[in-house]
Amino acid sequence: MRLIFGLSVTLVIVTAVYLYLGAAITPTEETRLGLLGPETELPPVDTSDLRRNDRIEKPDRPEMGEPLELPPIVSTTDDFSDGPYFDLAVPLTIQEPVYPPDALEEGIEGWVLLEFDILPNGKVENPRVIDSSPEGLFDDAALEAIKGNTYKPKVVGETPVRQDAMQDTIEFFLDVPDPQDP
Repeated sequence: MRLIFGLSVTLVIVTAVYLYLGAAITPTEETRLGLLGPETELPPVDTSDLRRNDRIEKPDRPEMGEPLELPPIVSTTDDFSDGPYFDLAVPLTIQEPVYPPDALEEGIEGWVLLEFDILPNGKVENPRVIDSSPEGLFDDAALEAIKGNTYKPKVVGETPVRQDAMQDTIEFFLDVPDPQDP
């Protein structure tokens, strides 16, 4: 008898709590209409000047094949080896890839993911293609370009050390003029 009474009381209490909490979190008509809270409506955005294939403007690129000279890296610390980014490869010079003539003629763009080792002198060794799109079209140009890059080597203590299996993606994009530009 006690068991039946206890279960009945428990059922009544659980039902009451369920109904109370359900009513507390169900939005009322006023809150759905925004009458009781701050305005949540965003101002309209004018999209009339946007076209489906708009491209983001890119900065002017140097002539293909010219290495880029980057400014020296200035540090506020004496040692990078203890920080969370000590394994990142920092390029000092970047050799721009030569666009393959067939891809240029057909208007094809793509990318190549490369893996390579960085020697203690900052030179690239053992570059290899990990993935590319379209497959094989830009691989040779990307491999030649990465061989021309130099990197700031990782330093342990005061000694530059080799970094294995570093990765970088080289992208091939055509700078197509916008027909609406004068």
